[in-house]
Amino acid sequence: MGIIEGINNIEAPLRLSLMPYVSGYVNSYENSWGRSFSGGMDLKLGLSETYTLDMTLIPDFGQTK
Repeated sequence: MGIIEGINNIEAPLRLSLMPYVSGYVNSYENSWGRSFSGGMDLKLGLSETYTLDMTLIPDFGQTK
């Protein structure tokens, strides 16, 4: 095995992930149309080597069962 020397002060990159989303639906009932659109964003941020913060901005809980 070899030894690597001379590599100092290396900083870890920012661990940030943003994932926007859009959802929608259209329905029909007796010649009447309805539609709905919603959007939001999932955010993931690495706080340290062992902790990651997961957040959902403007969630659409109408699709959960």
